[in-house]
Parts: sequence; structure tokens; C-alpha cells
Amino acid sequence: MTNARCCPGCGSDRLTDLFEATGQPVHVGIFGETAEQARALPTGEITLAHCGRCGLVHNRSFEPAKLGYRPGYEVALHHSATFRDYLDGLIDGLIDRFDLRGKRALEIGCGDGYFLTRLAERAGLHGVGVDPTAPREGRELAGDGTVELIRAYFDEGTARRVNDPPVEFVACLSAFEHVPQPAGLLKTVREMAGGRAGGLYFETFDARRALGRGEIWSVHYEQCNLFGAASLAALFQHAGLTVTDAGNCYAGDQYAYVDAVAGPAPADPPQDLEPDGLPPELAKFRETYRARHAEWTARLAEWRATGKTAAFWGAAGKGVTFLNSLPLAGPGDGVVEAVVDSNPDKHGKFLPGTGHPIVPPEALAANPPDAIVLSNALYEREIRARAEELGVTCEFHVA
Repeated sequence: MTNARCCPGCGSDRLTDLFEATGQPVHVGIFGETAEQARALPTGEITLAHCGRCGLVHNRSFEPAKLGYRPGYEVALHHSATFRDYLDGLIDGLIDRFDLRGKRALEIGCGDGYFLTRLAERAGLHGVGVDPTAPREGRELAGDGTVELIRAYFDEGTARRVNDPPVEFVACLSAFEHVPQPAGLLKTVREMAGGRAGGLYFETFDARRALGRGEIWSVHYEQCNLFGAASLAALFQHAGLTVTDAGNCYAGDQYAYVDAVAGPAPADPPQDLEPDGLPPELAKFRETYRARHAEWTARLAEWRATGKTAAFWGAAGKGVTFLNSLPLAGPGDGVVEAVVDSNPDKHGKFLPGTGHPIVPPEALAANPPDAIVLSNALYEREIRARAEELGVTCEFHVA
């Protein structure tokens, strides 16, 4: 278990609990080959605690030994046109901001290598990706550049391996929130720079914003650290890195990001960001959770009583949490019988915890539901357009 007495970001003991949950799947990206296998996947407890010094929210009940990242772990979002457009714009901005053309770059938590490959193609650079879930290993051409994937966790040994020749830019997208000891990872990155002013770009889901807005399905076991823009920047400063820019991105504020430099001199330690106790938007999260949970429980009960059927669109984190938190959403109850996803690597698999079958969008045409429940309002326009192409006319609801 992680150290329940101290913040994993700044080491402070000024912690206040704000939410608890039990029985949530350990991974949102590992699926069952059968419904029975999916229902037998491991679960864990969540105790969210807020740090009164740096503002980081983390799961102090998190047990790293439960993790089992491996090939087949699938959380890629690039099957969405909305997300691909975002990534292309991000890549162009990074190339210009960090002058990446022809350089050597590292991505920590590269997944299937999609982002790194696009970056290498557009900048003509050599990219190295490190991830225990990498589906393949070795070096490949990517336009005028190359990409090498390494199936491993990022640690001091891996850092030495990838840093010969030296890395000039480090990126980490939607993976940093999975790291139990984020301060230790940043220390390794800083030591790898060896005093050179290497550029860094880290991006995470802005869970602090999501909690403040009452997005109750955004809490997942494996995302053990829930950053906001301010707490992410504070962690970099605490690690002795120079933050050159920080804020929010992707549809305005879906993600928090930091641009930083691993320079030769540590930055000044950050000042306390938070007053004692929970900020108001976090203090009301338990109450918001109960209200939203009750609202959806009642809605599903009504649908069940009237014979209305529904499909859930999105076999990712929010969908896993939603369906595992609501007993009436389980398969076999006549309400939500299947989960739709545009990622072909998930089709034919079964959702962790509940055992819902995961089907392609085309399956809706053969068996149209009365309602589609969306995991994320950001993709509503894209999903509505796809349903219209398939001739599916139904209600739409955002979970």
C-alpha cells in the first residue's frame, strides 16, 4: 500500500479524506476474454485524500502490487476523430515550442506508440517509447524519423538504457496519473538530463476539475493520483524542475499540462497552495456522488420497469466506473446489455467487473436500443453522427 500518512507529491502529512469506494476494477484497460473472466478480474479500494499543501488528490488505499500492466491493456483514444484532431494540433505546437525537428525524444507510457509515431513523422526525430503494455518492440521507420518501443516500466535502469545517446525531450501523456510515486519519476527524469536544459511535456486528465464539477464516474482505481493544473505544476517545482508554462488543454480544460525544463539548478520550492481542510468544491463531492448515483439508479429502475433498453457508449474509464457502480446496469437485467466502443481492439472482449460484451457501433443497427448513454459529453456530436449514419434513432443521455 502507498504511504497513507504522506502526500506522494510533496511529502506533506496535511491530508483530508474526501471520498471512499470499494469493489472497483483495478484496471480499466484489461478486459476479459469471457464474461466470467471479466467478472473475476481483481478489484480494489479507493480512499481519496486531499493534500493541504500542494493540492494533489490521491488514493491513499492504493496497492501497487495489484497492478498488472501487460500487452493487451487497451485505453487508446485515437480511434476517435475528435481526439486525433486534438493530437495533431498538440504535436505541431510541441514541435514549435521545443524545436524538436531532428532531435531525440522519449515518451514515458507510450501505449501502442501512436502519439510518438505521429511526432516522429512530423518532426523527423528519433523517438523512444517505454511502456510495459507496448504491443511490439524494436525500431521502425516513421516518415523521416524512427520510433523504437521498449516493453518495460520506466525506472532508473530503463532511463540509463534510453539515454544513450542523450534524450533531448521527454513527454508523458495520460500516464503520469498511474504512477504511485510521481516525485520519484520526476527525480529520475531530472537526473537523466544531467544538467542539460532538456524540454519536458507532461499531460494528465484534470481530475481536480472533474471532481469539482461532480463528474463522479471519473474516479478509477489505477489512476492513483488525481492532478489539477496547479498541483501538477507544484509537483514539478517541488522536484526541482523549471516550469515554463502550465494550464489546461483539450476542449478547454479536459487535461492539465506542464511545459518544463530540466535545467542545472533546482527551482524554488512551491508555497502552500491550499488552506487547511477541503476546498469547497471537493467538500461537496460525497454529497454530489450520492445524488448522482441515486438519480441514475432511479432512471435505470424506471427503464427496467417500462422495458426500455439502453446501450452504453464508451468502454473506457468512465464507462467501467459507471457500470460497476450501478447494480441495475449489469447485463442480464434487460437495461444495459452491451457496451459500444469505436476501438476495434476491444471488440469481442468483456468489460472488467460487470462482464458486459463490448461491440462495434455497427452492432446497434441490428439491435437498436431505446437510449444511448454516453460516457463523455465531449464526444456526443461524433457519436450522434455515427448513430445517424447507422440509422439508429433513440434518446441520448450523458452519464
